[in-house]
Parts: sequence; structure tokens; C-alpha cells
Amino acid sequence: MREIKFRTWHEDTKYFYVDTGLTSLGLNDAINKALDAGYILEQYTGFKDRTGKEIYEGDILDTCNDGSDGCDIWEFGDYEKLTVKWNEEYYCFRGVPYKSGVSVYCEKYIKIIGNIHE
Repeated sequence: MREIKFRTWHEDTKYFYVDTGLTSLGLNDAINKALDAGYILEQYTGFKDRTGKEIYEGDILDTCNDGSDGCDIWEFGDYEKLTVKWNEEYYCFRGVPYKSGVSVYCEKYIKIIGNIHE
């Protein structure tokens, strides 16, 4: 089972708060309190990039592929960057814009290069 945790961004302070105790409180109450206080919640996807950094909603990813999975070969920087978002249709996190063969689940082919707040 995937670990449920969040990081929060506060627009006024321009600062991320990670593992803010949201999951130790009643989750619905904690989320409502954070939203009421002006925080933006971003959920952990359960995946890490090639360097071991946790991937959250709102992260911007760069991709590569060495061809070992039968797909085309490309280097970091060759394609448009992907933003991690929740996909309501498939109930999963996806890199947007979605490209066939590029997934936030292919940890060895992705690296976090920023987030939507930077």
C-alpha cells in the first residue's frame, strides 16, 4: 500500500512544508484546516525519481529513455517537460502533457527539475 502524505505550499511565505502532520490528524479535518489557512496541498505519488527524490503533485519532470524497454531512445531535455497531476479518468497520477511511453512509474527514466511554484 502506498504511503499517504502531503506537502503543503503557502503562497505568502513561498515555502514548502513537508510531512506537516496532516495524516496524524483526522485526514478530512486536517485537509480542510490547511485549505482554510491558505495552503495548497500536494499529495505524494508513492514514487521517486532516478535520484531517490519523492515525487509529488505539481512536480515538473524531465524524461529520458535508454531504449531498454523497446521504446525510442531520447536524452534528458529532448522533450517537453511533464507536470505531475491527478488524472480523474484513470484515478492515477500522470505526467501532463501525457505522451505514450512516458509515465511517472518509470522511475529510472525521470528526474525532478522543479515544481509549479518555482
